[in-house]
Amino acid sequence: MRRAQVPGDGQLQRCRSGRAPQGRWNGRRAATEQLISSLGGKVEAYYFTFGKDDFVLIADLPGNVQAAAGALAASATGAVNVHTTVLLTPEEIDAAAKQSTAYRAPGA
Repeated sequence: MRRAQVPGDGQLQRCRSGRAPQGRWNGRRAATEQLISSLGGKVEAYYFTFGKDDFVLIADLPGNVQAAAGALAASATGAVNVHTTVLLTPEEIDAAAKQSTAYRAPGA
């Protein structure tokens, strides 16, 4: 899952003031879908939001390397600030809970 903000005098501020060209936001979604597709993934959900974040994206990507590459590419433009949250299925959490580890708390 990715949350993002359009910084400073970004496009959403223009939209809020009525100065953004109509249809601009479908173009943003199309560009995002193209990026995700180029990484071997698929956009599952894309929503604009109220509050701190301007939009939320849920994408299915082959792995964390591809997720990081997409976030780096989008953030490098300066057009968005991307925050990635890795989503885990209940089955993945069950597998993680069964994984043996060699961790011991410091001082224990």
